[in-house]
Amino acid sequence: MIGVVSSTGRDANRIFQVAEGYVRLTGLHEDGSEALITIYVSGNCYAETALVSRRPYNHTSIAMVKSRINILHERDF
Repeated sequence: MIGVVSSTGRDANRIFQVAEGYVRLTGLHEDGSEALITIYVSGNCYAETALVSRRPYNHTSIAMVKSRINILHERDF
């Protein structure tokens, strides 16, 4: 996969783990400009806070290269 994995504002219903590749997390400033939050590599998990707190994702995640992302759905958590 290359491209958007999850988007800001969507309901958080899964946790992601980077199995292969790189994922860039970005957020938006109030003026609409994009801010780099972090870059995740193999083994990193993210989006657990949004899922546990039942809030929408506050970031957009984008696979920067061909990547494999493991997904843990809310129903499995």
